[in-house]
Amino acid sequence: MRLDTLTQSEREETLTAWLEDQDLSKAWELATTFVEAGLETAHFEPLARRSHATCFSLR
Repeated sequence: MRLDTLTQSEREETLTAWLEDQDLSKAWELATTFVEAGLETAHFEPLARRSHATCFSLR
C-alpha cells in the first residue's frame, strides 16, 4: 500500500527514533526502507524484547 507523503514521513520519524533507541547505526536509512516495505515499530518490538541487546545492535 502506498502511503501519502505526510504519513510516510511521520512513520519514518517514529521508526528512526525507535531504531536509534536500539543503538542501530544508520537508523534513518533503515527506517526509510522498512517503512516503504510496510513495516513499523510494532513489527520490531517483539524481536527486540526476545533478543539479547548485543545481538540486536548492528553497530
